[in-house]
This record gives sequence, structure tokens and C-alpha cells, in this order.
Amino acid sequence: MIVFSVIIPHYNDEIRLYSCLESLFNQEYEINKIEIIVVDDYSPNDIQSNINLRFPDVRFFRLAENRGPAPARNFGIANAQGKYLAFIDCDALAGPNWLKTFEKEFNCGEKVVCGPVFHRNCFLGRITALTAFGNFLDTQDGYKPNCPSVNYAILAETMKDFSYDETLGFTGKKVMPQCEDVLISTQFVSAGLRIRYAVDAWVLHDPSLAIRKFNRRAFLYGVGFAASRSRDNSLDGVWLYKHLKGASCIPLFGIRTALDLMRMIKHHKVLKISLIHFFPTIMCIIWVRIIYAVGVVEGYRKETYNRQISIKAEQ
Repeated sequence: MIVFSVIIPHYNDEIRLYSCLESLFNQEYEINKIEIIVVDDYSPNDIQSNINLRFPDVRFFRLAENRGPAPARNFGIANAQGKYLAFIDCDALAGPNWLKTFEKEFNCGEKVVCGPVFHRNCFLGRITALTAFGNFLDTQDGYKPNCPSVNYAILAETMKDFSYDETLGFTGKKVMPQCEDVLISTQFVSAGLRIRYAVDAWVLHDPSLAIRKFNRRAFLYGVGFAASRSRDNSLDGVWLYKHLKGASCIPLFGIRTALDLMRMIKHHKVLKISLIHFFPTIMCIIWVRIIYAVGVVEGYRKETYNRQISIKAEQ
């Protein structure tokens, strides 16, 4: 019997994918109860033969076009056979007790469970942890208002009522807003689900930290602010989006920067930020939030343009 279906969206990151798969096959969990599904988002190179050779038990699918992680995850969900669905990205490594911890929480009656998202112990790794995953560095179990798509699990039966917004998320070629995980988390909470946070269900997220990709991610998170707030009125920051429009980037810059700085102080031991690194970390946080603010303005412009196109089409 398949207990866990682990769903991994992939795009052009073969080496990290192999490491991710190895971490899953090394789980402190019975391997015959795990189904691993890799959904390739039409990478430039078709790696199916390589996957079949190295990991013959992995179910590999390749989309017909590059559409982003949201369609890849939805495809994986539609093809999953497990009682529980676990989500991880191809550039992340699952801790040895990842699935065991999820199952323990499900046996206690939880329906959605997430865990910490740690990063490589380097300067940009720490900045990524603070600015993108600062809410998932706590060292005590509890509950969260949202969950990261890089690390959570949900009952398959519960997931039938939800799906990822396929107009959102990173793609290899197109510039799309990044916030599909925030949106689906909000849908979970709006439906009355509690998101359990279990510290033993950790992953080590190791995305590319090349400067260009690092800056692009910050920009797309900003674009995603406008995209998500135009779709869901229950998200925080909707008032800013509706009343200040593109100018919402100004208070958002201040709010996000302040939150990042508070998290830096709170989690400096977890992130191994020494006193000598405080100033450069603060400067980099400010830089990230400037790029984020620019993304907010671009996101508002895009949403306004899309709205105008929709109105014309209806006429």
C-alpha cells in the first residue's frame, strides 16, 4: 500500500534532483510505502532515460511545454496514488525523518503539516532564508498561517478540494509572479484547516545562488504580491494594494525590511550570523527589499494591463 506520494516539480536542475531523490530513498521509512513522482516542466534536456537508469522506481512525467511549478504540482497530484501527498522541490534535501514526522502528525489528527526550511551556510543562503523563508526557521512545534511548497504534506482526500493557480510561479522562460504557495496556503486556512509546523520535518533548500537568479527571485516575489492580492481578498496587504496601488511598494519596503531585521535578530544563532556579519546582512536585506519593491510596481502594472485586456475582450 502506498502511504506517501512525494511530488517533485523539476526544471533544468538534474544534479540537484539526483541529490533530492537520494535523500528520499534514504528516509527512515519503509521505501515500499513511498511513491516518488517527478514532473519535469519541459526542461531543455529530456532526462527521463537518466532517471530510469539511476532511479528505476521513480515515476517520471514530462510536460508538453514549460508552464511553471504550479501545473507540474497539479499534474503530480492528479497522478498520485498515496494516502498522503508530500511536496518538496528538486533543489531541496529531505531530512532523514521527514516522512516519519509527517505520518506521526497525521496520526495525531492533523491534515496539513509543514516544517523548517534551512539553507546552505553561506551569505546569500542566509539572506534567502531570512527574506523568503523567515517564517520557517522556528525551533519549536506549533502552527503557521501558511506553508512553503518546498516542504509540506497534506491528506490526499483533503487536497481534492484545492489546486495550484497555474497562472502563477517561476518558469524557465517566462516572467511570472511567484506566490502560488501563499495563495493555496490561504485557501487551506480559509477552509478551516490548521497548518501544523513540525520541527523534525525539515528540508535543506539549496537553490542556485547566482546573483542574477537571486535578484530575479526577489523581483518575482514582488510581482507576486500584486498578483496574489488581486486574486484573494483575504490575504494580508490587500488594503495597501487596493488603495495605494503601485505606491504600496513604499510601505511594503518598510514593513518587509523590518520583519526581516527582526527575524535576523531572533534567528541569528540558527543562521550562524556573527556580529561581524550583521552590517553586510542588513545592507543585503535592504537591497533585496528594494528589488522586491520594484517587483511590486511591475506586478501592479501587469495586473492593471491584464484587467484592461479582459474588459476589452468581454466587450
